[in-house]
Amino acid sequence: MAKQEPRPFDLVCVYRERAIGRRDKAFWPWVWKLEDDHNIFTAVVKGDYDNTTDEGRSKMRKAQDRAEDELVTIRDRTQGGIQEKAEEGGYTGGNVPFGWRIEGQGKKGESRVVLDI
Repeated sequence: MAKQEPRPFDLVCVYRERAIGRRDKAFWPWVWKLEDDHNIFTAVVKGDYDNTTDEGRSKMRKAQDRAEDELVTIRDRTQGGIQEKAEEGGYTGGNVPFGWRIEGQGKKGESRVVLDI
């Protein structure tokens, strides 16, 4: 729709910056492409800012940095939980190798991969 003439809008609103993306390599190309190629700006409702002003751009950079930090935190916690479960001998998910089966599947804290004799 951004390529249509006449353009039906000149501002894209998202509720939070996470709606655009948590990684800056996804976030910024999207924002820049709209702004540079189509003169369409981005507004973030939750933070009450947009990239039409210097102050809004500054807030957007800071918010995007926080979103990426949050991504790292989520990833670390997830990996930590998987590692902890693996160290306890639990089933961590994924495909079960041929010749093995899941024992106690669906029982929290009890699922294990065991040899299928």
